[in-house]
Amino acid sequence: MGREAPDGKWPGKPYESFCIALAHRSGQDVLQGKGLRDAIVDAGCKVGDRVEVRRLGKTKVSVVDKRGRPKLDANGAQVLWDKWLWLVRKI
Repeated sequence: MGREAPDGKWPGKPYESFCIALAHRSGQDVLQGKGLRDAIVDAGCKVGDRVEVRRLGKTKVSVVDKRGRPKLDANGAQVLWDKWLWLVRKI
């Protein structure tokens, strides 16, 4: 599922983010992250599956523009952002 979220790097500009809603006895939690979708696909999960979700840590990823070219800072160095690494598995 996707949802609009505020962008911490560009205040006032929202972005579309992939998220997962986890229903449990005490309510519901929503997790989001760009790497989350890949982890769900890799695990072969679908709506209604019982899953375990773990956030493993961060990795650096390059930022690209709308044409897919790497973004560069004022000094010509490639811009890198943090991306969470996730583990999702069916239980």
